[in-house]
Amino acid sequence: MEYILFLDKEKGEVRKVKVTEFGEEAKQSTIEKHPEALSIPAVGAIVPLTTEYPINTGSVDLLAF
Repeated sequence: MEYILFLDKEKGEVRKVKVTEFGEEAKQSTIEKHPEALSIPAVGAIVPLTTEYPINTGSVDLLAF
C-alpha cells in the first residue's frame, strides 16, 4: 500500500494518507497551496503560475515555474 505524507506546519503533525483515498484533484490543490513540497533547495523554489492551462488536447492541471 502506498501512502502520501503531509507535514502540517501549524500543528507540527505528519498526516499519512493512502494514495487510493487521495484523489487527483486533491493532489493538484495541495501542490498549488504548498509548492515547497516539491521544491529542490539546490535548484530553487517551485512557483505555481496557473491551473487548468488550456492546450490543444485538453488542459494542464497545474503549470509552475
